[in-house]
Amino acid sequence: MSKVLIFGGTTEGRLLTQKLCAAGHEVTLSCATEYGRELVQEGPKVSVLAQRLDARQMEHLMRQGFEFVCDTTHPYAREVSKNIRQAAAAAALPYLRLLRSEDARGEAFSPEELKRIHEEPDAQAAARWLKKTQGPIFLTTGSKDLPSFSDPELIARIWLRILPMRDSLETALSLGFLQPQIIAMQGPFSQEVNEALFHHARAKFLVTKDSGDVGGYGAKLQAALTSGMEVVVLKRPQEEGYQWQELLAFFHSFSI
Repeated sequence: MSKVLIFGGTTEGRLLTQKLCAAGHEVTLSCATEYGRELVQEGPKVSVLAQRLDARQMEHLMRQGFEFVCDTTHPYAREVSKNIRQAAAAAALPYLRLLRSEDARGEAFSPEELKRIHEEPDAQAAARWLKKTQGPIFLTTGSKDLPSFSDPELIARIWLRILPMRDSLETALSLGFLQPQIIAMQGPFSQEVNEALFHHARAKFLVTKDSGDVGGYGAKLQAALTSGMEVVVLKRPQEEGYQWQELLAFFHSFSI
């Protein structure tokens, strides 16, 4: 059996930890926050580290007897993935990137609905697009992108949904978002929950990342289009790596 280091407090990171542990591998899951640690049960073959690491610290950790490095971080965490990849190369360890599957529901949307989906390359471009519009905005891209939407004219229009974490709330409040504008909830959410929140906010626009089915993107997109909203999607970075079943098959070959 192998000693595996997994980076990512995502759903996939937690599921992969469980799968590999059940197969007999020794797993360490490295996530950035204590909140991520709380979602994983440690045991004889599972340990969890909750700390933000730079590339040098990642490399030092990797040299502690690990045989494989798995990157299950969020598909938009480009800088983190870059650091993990560079650290793995420096430590001479295999780097295995888990790709998040895309949601297939877009194929079922009508031409009129597809016209209401606008793809932008990044948060700054999305903010510029929104400044040309009017009406309430429902923002779901996460606390790290909030500075891009901190223009006072935009803040006055935004309902913000973020994770219920202290640093996320502090970031939002420090940028000028008011408490009544902030919804702190842990997803993913069903279409019905999304529709209820959009209705409560009287939102005309949804801003989201393409986080795939695991991240609830399909249900969120369907809810927005059903509610007659315009949707601004931050383009997902292109990556190479393993699909879920491919990665499980890779480790299965070491369990035989």
